[in-house]
Amino acid sequence: MFYPGLSLETATQVERMLGREVIHEVKWDGNTQEKQQNLLNADRIRTLPDNQAIFLTGNKEAILLETQKSFENKLFIKMMKRKYSGTIQRRNHSEFKRVPLK
Repeated sequence: MFYPGLSLETATQVERMLGREVIHEVKWDGNTQEKQQNLLNADRIRTLPDNQAIFLTGNKEAILLETQKSFENKLFIKMMKRKYSGTIQRRNHSEFKRVPLK
């Protein structure tokens, strides 16, 4: 997951991971010209809107996601206000015990 505001070096790496597209152009005289361009340039990746992120996984195509800050999401706000009881209960009533990380 890549959010806006990356360093130029990281944005350039993401640009390469996203790849290039080939464009076939037909000229007025009937000749065709082939050119390549980046799917998304590093400068565009660095300056994505705050509510967008690029998601890359495995051998799948990249996805441009609409994101939301947790403190602006009503469900997350409600969950953050709950008092922690030591276990997390899911809707299917299976319980997960807290494991402290060291």
